[in-house]
Amino acid sequence: MRSHELAIGWIHVGVSVFLLSLVGGLWWALSSIGSAVRTGWIANVVAMFGKPIAIALMLIALIDLIGAIGLLRGQSWARPILIGVSVLELPIFPFGTAVGLYTLWTFLK
Repeated sequence: MRSHELAIGWIHVGVSVFLLSLVGGLWWALSSIGSAVRTGWIANVVAMFGKPIAIALMLIALIDLIGAIGLLRGQSWARPILIGVSVLELPIFPFGTAVGLYTLWTFLK
């Protein structure tokens, strides 16, 4: 069981770092494009929908990273955090679904 927990911890570290860098990079790129093209409805749509989605994804990834580090350090509070984050990651097909199912299978059996 401990080997599965270590694997889950490192997988969640990788997924959360990847998601943080991807969303942060996309936010930076779209902000640069939005500031270059200030007129038009595209900049307004990106600002209206892009920021809340990016903030939500970055918060999920940050909570995931904190939970994964806690799991690797053997903290008991990390399991419920990773279970909750795994449920939130299930719709992110295919990687979030795979990681979420593996985490839920390991922790809930």
